[in-house]
Amino acid sequence: MGTTEMSRAVRFVDLPGCGTKRWPRHSYVKDVDLDSMDALLIVTSGRFTECDASIYTSFVEDGSRSIMVVLNLKNRIEEDPDDGTKLSPEAVQENMYKAKMETVKDMAQHLDDGVYLDTNIVFAVDARFSKRDEFEMPRLKAYLVTQLAVIQRAKLRKLVEMEFKDKETRAWNVVYTTSAINAVLSGLTSQIGHVSHIPVTVLQMHMVYHIASIYQVAMQLSGALAFVLAEAAKLTGIHMATTFIGLVPGWGNAIKGSVSGGLTYALGRTAITMAVVDPKTLSQTELADPVWQRILEDFSTQIDCMNKEVLVALEAGTGYGNVASRIMACFGRTEL
Repeated sequence: MGTTEMSRAVRFVDLPGCGTKRWPRHSYVKDVDLDSMDALLIVTSGRFTECDASIYTSFVEDGSRSIMVVLNLKNRIEEDPDDGTKLSPEAVQENMYKAKMETVKDMAQHLDDGVYLDTNIVFAVDARFSKRDEFEMPRLKAYLVTQLAVIQRAKLRKLVEMEFKDKETRAWNVVYTTSAINAVLSGLTSQIGHVSHIPVTVLQMHMVYHIASIYQVAMQLSGALAFVLAEAAKLTGIHMATTFIGLVPGWGNAIKGSVSGGLTYALGRTAITMAVVDPKTLSQTELADPVWQRILEDFSTQIDCMNKEVLVALEAGTGYGNVASRIMACFGRTEL
């Protein structure tokens, strides 16, 4: 059998008959995993059973999936292609409508009072009828195409939502990990003074760079560093205060570490927001500070070393103290 655009886009699953010993009615929906289906096509020869009603009800109650009922009216239309017996179009239409209404009535009797019966999704067809394309077959085909488009849009929306959720999860993992490492790193280096801000700031730079990469925002390390410096400039007062507090051993280490972790978290949150709502501005951030440009060049080896340690931490999700010590070792301070 050849393929069509629809057959390549849709997978039809021929489910087993309901109400047998192997497929009992009370567990049929679960047994055939009906909840995983996007649409339901019930084909009946004019007799709507309790099983059909149970299946129909499960889809109607869900409300988010497509359903249609096709009445296969074979032997219901008085036309014999073999001996040439023909009915007038009016007579055929009348017979098909009568058969359809009989089945709709049967459906209504089998369905519970609270279940809505939509007669617009009930189609009466007869594959043996030579002029079947003049009656409900075109409406059935049109409905199938329409529902296919609806299903495809829903699938696409779900995929986009899943992709966005995945990116968000990965980005926040970077933020949480970097914040934890920076809290330890800043606390351990409190008495070093301004020198400690180089690894802390570079670590924040890598955080922003990783976030941009996750959201597929084109960004250089220098641009990520410029973003960090611009955001840090808004918090100069906090930065200076924690620098002096950090010079006091003991509680100064704890305070500076917690503040550094919090500021890194806030910076990461801003970077995620920018990557989502204003990626162009984020990607166009340029580094203009000549001092940090020189640091970025002079510390390229240490920065590569640090990045490897951060990647290990992101993979493991623990051991932030050890990672912080190894990062300081990258910068030549192994006494930690």
